Amino acid sequence: MSTDQLSSLVESIESSIPMGTEAIKYNVANNHRPSSSRKLFENTSRNASEECPVADELLAAGEDWDECNNLLGMDLKSTPAISSEKISACLDKMFSKLSQDMGRVCAIYGDGSLLSQSSLTFEAELNELNKLCEADARDQLERYALRCHINEREKEQLHRRNRELHNAVEILRTQVVRSQVNIVDKVRMLSKQTVDALRALEQTSTAEITKWKQKLALLTAQSNTLQNQLKQTTMQLEAKNEELKEVNKHFDMLRFERDTLRNHNDHLEQQLEQTKSRVRDLMDELKTKEEALQANQDKVCDRDSQIAELTEKLKTVECVAEAHVKRKEDEITKQMNHYLQETRSIDAERERIAKIKVMEMQRLLKLFEDQKEAAERRAQIAEEKVADYENNFIHYRGQMEGEAIRAITNGYRNALSNIPSSARENGLSINRLFPLRPLSNCENIEPPADPYGKPSSNRRSRLPSRSESLSDRREPYPERRQK
Repeated sequence: MSTDQLSSLVESIESSIPMGTEAIKYNVANNHRPSSSRKLFENTSRNASEECPVADELLAAGEDWDECNNLLGMDLKSTPAISSEKISACLDKMFSKLSQDMGRVCAIYGDGSLLSQSSLTFEAELNELNKLCEADARDQLERYALRCHINEREKEQLHRRNRELHNAVEILRTQVVRSQVNIVDKVRMLSKQTVDALRALEQTSTAEITKWKQKLALLTAQSNTLQNQLKQTTMQLEAKNEELKEVNKHFDMLRFERDTLRNHNDHLEQQLEQTKSRVRDLMDELKTKEEALQANQDKVCDRDSQIAELTEKLKTVECVAEAHVKRKEDEITKQMNHYLQETRSIDAERERIAKIKVMEMQRLLKLFEDQKEAAERRAQIAEEKVADYENNFIHYRGQMEGEAIRAITNGYRNALSNIPSSARENGLSINRLFPLRPLSNCENIEPPADPYGKPSSNRRSRLPSRSESLSDRREPYPERRQK
């Protein structure tokens, strides 16, 4: 519950407190009535020995009411701050107690069937008696006398019950005034506590705003530092990438030279082996040729032909060896190309990872900037709300006063609308008890015509309208309106 709601509730409760004694006003306004009707509401003295069960019941209810108020006061003093739910529960309890007391008053009034009246007038009854015989007339007169005696007894009972009702209404009015004064004091104390809590909240919010501003400055400095570090890291990464490219190129050249030298060495070894084998073959052939030359001179031609064949075979072997060497060179070239492709893919993957890291750093930087802008917007919105609340404080207070007045008026209207229709004629004393209460749907009935010719304006004063009551209620606080 805010401060404006509490203040409006206090003012509305203060305005709804009845002033003066309603019984005296009623007797003054009804002096023109006959003594038999005025006697119903006279404050006559009663004997101490005479019993009044209704008054005793209302006194017991008043003691319960005081006990409830004392408990509520103890709760309010024991706790530094009370929630709106507890306050609303206490108010509901008090208003339910008030509605129960009003129900008791309605039960005291009765249903209007206390007096048994005849449907015929006195002259009509005389005409009927003239038509009857002597015995019937005597019986009719005896019944009429008995009815008159019963009417007198019922009239005395009605007088006694109305005196009891008058005393009960006085006790009830006293209890209501006392409870309303207690509620006003307690609500004022609650409003003061709420104002203190709001001031403390304002101080804490100011400290929080200052702390957030400091955090914003720290985040700005951190973002600038991160930007500088990002630039330096980017430059270092580019330099490292260039150095890595140069090293990879040099490494590839060295590896290519190593493979080339290894292949050339293998080729030379193969040629050396082939030459050695050829030398051995030639030595064997030379020995055989010498032996053959010594043994068979005639086989020189055959040997020459064999030598020719061997030379052809040697050529074919050399061609096959050259083809094998060329195939090996092609395979080595393919492997080098594959290695170069893998190296390029590794470089591309590293560049992609570096770009992803750079984009992540940019995203974090953008996120920090968005958080900073959101914090600035929240601070600006909070300042605007505080300024709007300070500028439109009177307007908000007026709205909450109107809402509290409407809520209390509807509560009284609902409580009084539960009174049965037979007790409406006897409800004038309750209307005097609550002079500022608006009439409900069941009470918008004109009063009956006065048998002595007095106008109804003399008997009933005009109730002030809602705008007049609001203007009268707000006039005692001009300095608050100036603030």
